[in-house]
Amino acid sequence: MQAIVIMIICCVTLNDFTVKLFNLPTAVHFLPELLSGIVLLYVAIVGTRDGFRLVAPKYWFAIGAFAVLILCGVINNGTGTGPMLSGMRLYLRAMPMFFLAAVLPTSEQ
Repeated sequence: MQAIVIMIICCVTLNDFTVKLFNLPTAVHFLPELLSGIVLLYVAIVGTRDGFRLVAPKYWFAIGAFAVLILCGVINNGTGTGPMLSGMRLYLRAMPMFFLAAVLPTSEQ
């Protein structure tokens, strides 16, 4: 899992540059979201096994407030599907990383 986290950090910082430099297909732009989806699956499986016992209630409140904010923005602005998904993709791809620290077993190494 630590290798995937390092890949996500590198991918987020270098993805646009490498796609333009090497003329890669546009589907490569979604690589950070794919890696974030893998982290989301890991968090969902391990977190439900533990019951998310290390996640403080204030984080659940913050996530809920963030979801309400997105929902109210979509309803209020009446945006189209394309801009809405593009904006949500930017904000929601980092969300599993916040929960990863609570469910990933750590060691001294």
